[in-house]
Amino acid sequence: SAEFGAGVDINNGGLGYTYLLYTNSSANNQIVYCQTNVSISCTVTHSVVSTYVKNATPLSNPMYEDLASTKNDLTHFLLATTLAPGDTISINLLSDNVNGKALWLQSFIYKNDY
Repeated sequence: SAEFGAGVDINNGGLGYTYLLYTNSSANNQIVYCQTNVSISCTVTHSVVSTYVKNATPLSNPMYEDLASTKNDLTHFLLATTLAPGDTISINLLSDNVNGKALWLQSFIYKNDY
């Protein structure tokens, strides 16, 4: 989990904000599931997209929240993804408004070596 105080910029010139959630430090491949909860604020109604990223590659499950309120909570699930040793999972948060901020996030990582 992470606390961002006054918040981190999740517009970032259209690139969003990427936060590292987990690195497979095992010597084995792992099947990983994630649940990430994020508190977001903005001065106006805005749209938010969250995307899980494996290493540097976005996974094919972006989640869109159009017309999000000025204070909202977002929950995004990631289903079974295989990570090789050293692979990482991050989450990218993108607001379409320059005032979009992430205040905190908390992730639950479920993993199984095989």
